[in-house]
Amino acid sequence: MATVQLLPFGLALHLAGITMMVGTFLAGYLNSRQLWRFLPHEREKALIVSRATSRYALFQMAGGVLILLGGIGMMIAVHGVFMRQGWFQVKMVLLALLIVNAAVLARPAAKKLRRMLAGQEDGMDVLVLTTTRRRLMVFYGLQLGLFLTIFVLSAFKFN
Repeated sequence: MATVQLLPFGLALHLAGITMMVGTFLAGYLNSRQLWRFLPHEREKALIVSRATSRYALFQMAGGVLILLGGIGMMIAVHGVFMRQGWFQVKMVLLALLIVNAAVLARPAAKKLRRMLAGQEDGMDVLVLTTTRRRLMVFYGLQLGLFLTIFVLSAFKFN
């Protein structure tokens, strides 16, 4: 593929990945709010919501792969010019924070929630539910802030 064609192709992959990743994130947040409406009193309904949304992480990872492939394509097309620009370096740090936030806040809380829904934990302890919900809401808030900051940096390319 000629370098001239690589830039728009990379951008298309990048945008498709962003759409998948952010769209799935927003859908997950909205479904999470629905799930918490059912807990702790209607565990079966909450379990149905949880099962219906359990594959969202795979779509987010697929979106991340498309973002990465598109970004690599664009970097090849522009000969790595962005790598030396401050806005891009900040964007890379923010992308790393997206991953760290998911690993540190979301994954442990989501595992705990799944175990409670599956009945593997001792009942629906209100304190544990509250702590788990708070962690997930902090995760969603941080992710949203990181996504918005990345969008602003990408659109305005501050230096």
